[in-house]
Amino acid sequence: MKKKLLDTINISSVFRYNRNQLLVCLISVSYALLLLSGVISTIIHKPKDTVNMMVGHYYEDYYEYLSFIKQGQEGNIFLQNLFTSDDRSKLFIPWWSYSVIGLISLILPNNSTVYSYWFASFILLSLTFILTYKIVSVLMQNRAFPEKIITFLLIVFSSSFYLIKFTPKFEVLPFDYWFSQGSPFSRYNMGTPHHEFAQLIFLLSILLTIRIINVKNIWLKYGVFFVTLCVLFFCASSQLILFSLAFISAYIVSINTNRERVMSFNLFDSSRIIPYLFVFLAIAPIAYLINKYFQSSPTYLSVRNWDITHYYYPSIAQFVQSFGPLFLLGLAGAYRYFAKLSFPRLFLFFISFYTVFISLIPVNIAGTNILSLIGIHNLRINTSVAYIFFGIGTVELFKMISKKCIVFYALAGILFLFYTLSFHIYWKQAVDLPRQSGYLQYMPKIMYDGIKTLEKDKSGKVVLASPKSSLGLAIPAISGHRVYFGRSIFTLDFDEKLRKANKIYNFEIDTKEVNKLLIEENIGYVVVTFVDNDLASWNKRYPFLKPVYTNSNLTILAPSI
Repeated sequence: MKKKLLDTINISSVFRYNRNQLLVCLISVSYALLLLSGVISTIIHKPKDTVNMMVGHYYEDYYEYLSFIKQGQEGNIFLQNLFTSDDRSKLFIPWWSYSVIGLISLILPNNSTVYSYWFASFILLSLTFILTYKIVSVLMQNRAFPEKIITFLLIVFSSSFYLIKFTPKFEVLPFDYWFSQGSPFSRYNMGTPHHEFAQLIFLLSILLTIRIINVKNIWLKYGVFFVTLCVLFFCASSQLILFSLAFISAYIVSINTNRERVMSFNLFDSSRIIPYLFVFLAIAPIAYLINKYFQSSPTYLSVRNWDITHYYYPSIAQFVQSFGPLFLLGLAGAYRYFAKLSFPRLFLFFISFYTVFISLIPVNIAGTNILSLIGIHNLRINTSVAYIFFGIGTVELFKMISKKCIVFYALAGILFLFYTLSFHIYWKQAVDLPRQSGYLQYMPKIMYDGIKTLEKDKSGKVVLASPKSSLGLAIPAISGHRVYFGRSIFTLDFDEKLRKANKIYNFEIDTKEVNKLLIEENIGYVVVTFVDNDLASWNKRYPFLKPVYTNSNLTILAPSI
């Protein structure tokens, strides 16, 4: 009888566990769809005779990422910058995830670069939310499921403070700044799969580290730890900095703190971190060799230089306003968070601490920002993981001030209502974003088909498109062809190339100079659209350029041999 009762209890527990996990998965998938709803809505509003390019992110970045997926679909693991004619170096970090998306998309029924991009984003977002809940569950393992799920929801829906104006019209103005994470759309990198992938890898690394920290088999423990660091380096190098600082700090504090939460430094106990330090040092040669290889890539150096010239240190007030109420409430509940001191809780705390510290305070050595040596700006360190610490702290505070469940749920409900207004504003911005991209969003089908014809030519010839048309962005993504100039920070010597292109399209350069430029830059095609001079004028000005494709929207010219 007792055995039957135990079996019934076990079955009931398993059923309840599975039901809870299913709910988490449903919430994660639904929320991912909500964040992507602005892009999804473009399908409904697509005009007739156009191709929906689904621009749900800043359009220059977006077309850059599509060009990487296109290269993956052509079987390339290592990627090239197709937005310049004078750099053929091959890159792996940090965009290699796009080549993988491209390769995987080949097995899908519709292997469009656009659909592959957004399907990958949806999967990565859903998994990110599931892993976020998993970390919450590990850190609140003795708490009931309702508390865990409310913590999870407070974290993923967290939004910034906002100002409400009633005159001259009613407006809700969320506090925000460049690269802030106050908006859930920004925090979860909606529309940038390589950042979403890095975020996912970071969450996995945290979970894995928490799992292996107490494993007794040292070969297994340090082996897995080494692999984790390598994966972080290749997939989430910015987060590796946070991971390293937080791990070392949390480990030293945890082994020197007793059950009464009193810390007393012990040299013998502290020496237990030495094997981990050797593991950290073991990846240094790999990092050095990879970095040395990238130093030979003009594209990589251009991106690196862009980053280290774009530091932005918000004031504490700006940071708190953008972070939102979760920051203040989480700090107020931090005492309860540390009531159960453990390595996992310390690890998450230090990740959050260093996130805030590096975001706000420049660390200079001999007048040089230390992050410039790594090649990133300070806000690259920002991570959504910090919200987990503040979310748990908030729930701890609510539990402390509410003796009854109804009060706890009421406090959580009030916070959700507060989020609603700013979330609505951010959602409207996401819905409006595609409309700001002109025909790079809804491209005329005949224009798209014309660009697509370039796909047949595998000679590696460079394509020249006019500055007015902005097709220098779209051609690599649609056809996989290299262009003379396109993405501004990816086109080497952009201003000079822009000047020369304008001269050609404005007929301000003679035939000999044009011919010389085409030969020097290996330009095999010149694309003329409805925004440029008419075809008759081109034939008269540059008679050696002959049409190889033409429709009412676009003409592709090629030098006659």
